[in-house]
Amino acid sequence: MYIHSSTGNAITRAKDTRKSIVQGHLHSRTFVEWLVSVKDRIFGMNVGCGIDREAYAFEYGRNMPKKPVIGSGLVLENGRLPIIELMDL
Repeated sequence: MYIHSSTGNAITRAKDTRKSIVQGHLHSRTFVEWLVSVKDRIFGMNVGCGIDREAYAFEYGRNMPKKPVIGSGLVLENGRLPIIELMDL
């Protein structure tokens, strides 16, 4: 499941729904975390963002202690291989 949300995180949603979740919008977090049981194997992936923190549109975040993680996420192998790609800055 792919969602865009500024609340919660992907692994919490994956636990609640028992579905793999890819979540965008949390600017300062990126991760892939797995949950594995005898019945299923699911993941939660937060993908960070693609914002230019020097742009006027992100002026509100200038003094925030956590800076944005610039990158994206890929899901390959028919939904079984989550990959985080960070941008070289």
